[in-house]
Amino acid sequence: MGKFGSIFDGEKKQASKRTSKRKSDSAPNAGNESKSNRGRPAGHAGGKRSNPEFKQSLAYVRKETHRAVMKRIDVENDKLSDAAAKPDYSDLVQSLLERWLNS
Repeated sequence: MGKFGSIFDGEKKQASKRTSKRKSDSAPNAGNESKSNRGRPAGHAGGKRSNPEFKQSLAYVRKETHRAVMKRIDVENDKLSDAAAKPDYSDLVQSLLERWLNS
């Protein structure tokens, strides 16, 4: 076996222990908690990513335009006290696309 064989045997045993510990830690809660709500406060509504009504979309926007838009969104959001009412970039794009479709 060579002089380093025992090192690798020890690593295999430790890795096996870690794997079995992870399985036993996660098994009791496997059916009780949905994937999207892990680590979130009770009553937290899921985000757009987990909402089937939304589809992720990609658009290329000039860097300067994006910076200016994000800055403006931050300024506008600072004026609002209700966190739920604060729009984000995707809300702005959604609004503009809807206006364009209805014109």
